[in-house]
Amino acid sequence: MHLTAEVLRDAEGNVVGIIQYLEDMTKNKRTENTLLETRKKLDKENEQLQKLLDFMHRPDVVGPEITSFAIEECVKISESRIGFFGRVNDDETVMTAHLWSEQAMEMCAIDFKPMEFNIYLISPSKDLAEAVNMWGDATSMEKTFMPLNCWAIRRGRPHLVDDSHPGLLCGHITCSQAGQYLCVPMMIHGEAMGILHLNHTAPEQDQQKSTDRLYSEHKTQLALAVADHIALAIGNLTLRETLRQQSIRDILTGLFNRRYMEESLARELRRAEREKKPVGVIMFDIDHFKDFNDLFGHAGGDALLRELGAFLNTHTRGGDIVSRYGGEEFVSVLPGATLEDTRLRAEELRQGVTELRVFHLGKPLGKITISVGVAAFPEHGLTSEEILKSADTALYRAKNEGRDRVVVASTIG
Repeated sequence: MHLTAEVLRDAEGNVVGIIQYLEDMTKNKRTENTLLETRKKLDKENEQLQKLLDFMHRPDVVGPEITSFAIEECVKISESRIGFFGRVNDDETVMTAHLWSEQAMEMCAIDFKPMEFNIYLISPSKDLAEAVNMWGDATSMEKTFMPLNCWAIRRGRPHLVDDSHPGLLCGHITCSQAGQYLCVPMMIHGEAMGILHLNHTAPEQDQQKSTDRLYSEHKTQLALAVADHIALAIGNLTLRETLRQQSIRDILTGLFNRRYMEESLARELRRAEREKKPVGVIMFDIDHFKDFNDLFGHAGGDALLRELGAFLNTHTRGGDIVSRYGGEEFVSVLPGATLEDTRLRAEELRQGVTELRVFHLGKPLGKITISVGVAAFPEHGLTSEEILKSADTALYRAKNEGRDRVVVASTIG
């Protein structure tokens, strides 16, 4: 209570009375506390949005200087953090890429507790959605499912189910008491890349309270912003990886191109010199390739090169670098391989090619053979130019000696 008093005087200034005011301050105090709580809530929401905006503008996330992706890189996350790994299809291979920093993981976990936080990515064939990160107790969620089992994908917009928004449960919800959940499609250029799923299973008596706390307009908008940003990062990474592959791959055979091979060979030689290890080089070309072009046309020759490229891609060690050197000529770099190892590998390659059968327009192209030259570091040179020249000389010797054979370069004296 608040008491105030006012003195009443007559014209001569004499006190003739006193007026007292008694004010109940409870309501004002309650209003003041409500305003204070609202301000704190808005400050917290603004802080979360600012963190999201700051992260979105980081150049290493979606900017032109992204360099954090790595082939088949996986990072484990603890229970208290959320991570994300984009999967990008490139010639039937899957690349996992680290897109979010520790700060982003913490930022996402701020306001989505306690609940399940799952990220699903849709396969290139569009027939499978697979969980790439599941945070919390995800026992009520399918780890893989058909994308159309999610109403967010069917409708192309967020699908919220709670007391205020009753609706059909998605097919990937396995628990009968699904609680309250939100599915957000991750879209890029009108195409669904994945699904961001938030799920909260609260006791029945706490449902309304949990609904108000978990799926306020602010938190829903925050989830939408996070999903949009993930989709943007995936699309950005996909485009960058496509451009990178185009810059280092031969479009016809799918093998590495000459520039990439030469850069890789120079790098491997520097490493071999430091670690005192060998490096093998195999150079070969297709015997009588001009005859294939004359008999079957350039389309037939291209078919032969494509099949040979596919053969080499599936019959090569993981660490080897196989490239189309030019025309019908190819080079393989074998890090860590001795001269004898390289010769044996070249012989296996030559024998494998003789068993290769290539068809064009339903007709066989005939027997295929290759002539092979072998060289190695340090026996045949200390630089990439010297070793490639030695391998090239051995290749021409193989041709002059009758083709369909392996010749080892002469040792530099």
